[in-house]
Amino acid sequence: MEDILVSIGIFFVVMGLLTRRYPMMINVWRYATDEERRNIDIKCLQEMSFRVMSVSGVVLMGVGGVNYFVRGSWSVYALLLVLFVMSVYMLYAQKRCNHNPMSPKKKLWRVMLFVLTVLLVIGVFFAGKHENGMELDKGVLRISGMYGEDIALKEIDSLYMSSMVDLPSVEMRTNGYADGEVLKGYFRLSDWGRCKLLVHDADGDVIVILANDKHYIINRYEQSGTAELYALLRGACGE
Repeated sequence: MEDILVSIGIFFVVMGLLTRRYPMMINVWRYATDEERRNIDIKCLQEMSFRVMSVSGVVLMGVGGVNYFVRGSWSVYALLLVLFVMSVYMLYAQKRCNHNPMSPKKKLWRVMLFVLTVLLVIGVFFAGKHENGMELDKGVLRISGMYGEDIALKEIDSLYMSSMVDLPSVEMRTNGYADGEVLKGYFRLSDWGRCKLLVHDADGDVIVILANDKHYIINRYEQSGTAELYALLRGACGE
């Protein structure tokens, strides 16, 4: 998660520096007519954009640095909080710098866009935190939810229990969700390459499944649930 936070932070700082130099990067100015631009304090707008994006970027980089030593889902809440505060402040500051009257239609669209953005971010977060369903059904391990998949038991070459620290290290997330505790989707592991992870507790034991030359690493939030699932899989696979 820290690499994501630091990357977003750097992006915000760079964008803040660019908006300070190139006003056309600010949508309010870029899409304004010549008449509307006469009522926009562009220096105020540039300083506001630079200040809020730079501060937000530095804060996110700091959160990423702390998350390297103190892992946990708190960093996701910090990201959501920074994005929310940044969005609200930018709406307020743009109103101070832009003296053009805003039509009710524009106000409605701006509020709707803001609400939809917040809901989208919150939706992705809660979908990622929601535990995947895992059950055996007619010779198939059916995994539902985010990045769910069906794994035929006859295609499983091996399975065993391990802890994440004993497995090859996670080098990068290629397509998935990660918040420090939860890892869902596709990740690149050293020695193993691209693997699919459905890990709800990164500090707990996991079940490693090798099927069709592909590694699956899964567990449940509760360790008792992971142990129970492992016993069922071993019995179903005849081990």
